[in-house]
Amino acid sequence: MNKKIMRNPVMIGLFIFFVIYALSIAFVIFQGIAVSFMDGAYYGKIMIPTKAEHFYPQNYVNAFTKIVIKGANDVNVTIVGMFVNSLVYAGGTSALGVLFCAITAYVTAKYKFPGRNFIYMYSIVVMMLPVVGTTAASINFFKDVLHVKDTYFMIFMLAGSFGQNYVILYATFKGVSWEYGEAAFVDGAGHFRVWLQIMMPQAISVMVALFIVGFIGKWSDAETPILYMKKLPTLASGLAELSSDQEAQGDMPMMFAAFVMSMIPLLILYAAFQETIMEIQLGGGLKG
Repeated sequence: MNKKIMRNPVMIGLFIFFVIYALSIAFVIFQGIAVSFMDGAYYGKIMIPTKAEHFYPQNYVNAFTKIVIKGANDVNVTIVGMFVNSLVYAGGTSALGVLFCAITAYVTAKYKFPGRNFIYMYSIVVMMLPVVGTTAASINFFKDVLHVKDTYFMIFMLAGSFGQNYVILYATFKGVSWEYGEAAFVDGAGHFRVWLQIMMPQAISVMVALFIVGFIGKWSDAETPILYMKKLPTLASGLAELSSDQEAQGDMPMMFAAFVMSMIPLLILYAAFQETIMEIQLGGGLKG
């Protein structure tokens, strides 16, 4: 079967296309790393400098000491502060988003009540329709009504209870037999205990995978922190703003060194949990 697939001209063409695509991405990453080790005189080349006078690893030290951005109360936020803000933003919104979606998905999947089908359809619509037209109203609402804009409380607002995570977890809980819950009820367990100790462990692998995928996406997200947490700059939002600054553009090798350092946590996270991401279990544990 595999030999037939490999002899298919369409499959061969797709294989070549994806190889070229992967190499193009690898080249961009390699070029960024190369620039991060260049001095100002060598900047613009496409290879890592081989002569000692052009090899300048000091860019990484300069990124820690010289890159700053104005934060709340006009306090300078260094790259270390941006790293902490990234952890809070990416980790907080991803963890809370998965938790909120797990609660909503469990209730709508396992309990019959008026409107539960509407909730599911609403989540599908939220995934399909763009919501950029509500951005201005959302900013004013969080700033003038809730007074949470530019605070860490925004992670609760940005987490959400619907969308892709909800749909995946809804399917997960649908696949878990309710006989688990019925057996627990017979033994005297309440609804909360059934959810926490019986149902949640059945979906934990899916939740961990969704958290990791969400964390990777949020870590690289610059637009949302700029809009809602501008005074708490993350690595992505802070470096995005500085990349358009004329003074920062005068030392692009240092900026690229900061970009490379910002990728390291994602590479470590993905390398550690790549099997978890790929091995999502959507079924229960009962066998008939």
